[in-house]
Amino acid sequence: MEKDKTVYCDGTRHLTRSELQNLVERSETRHNVLNAALQSLLIMLARLFCSFHFLVLFNVDAGKVNPRSVNRIL
Repeated sequence: MEKDKTVYCDGTRHLTRSELQNLVERSETRHNVLNAALQSLLIMLARLFCSFHFLVLFNVDAGKVNPRSVNRIL
């Protein structure tokens, strides 16, 4: 059953079922997009952290591992 289109003095009105469904779908879409963006950002930060940690841990210098840097970190 559709709600009426009465507009109240404060400018609000009842939403129809289809209008409410559209709002919910847009909200879910926005939520999914934000979740995907946040997940991508976290993955990128994790990769950056892991690669930086690997470089610091093994002190990669022309393919050589400096054992002193490993002992210092451990």
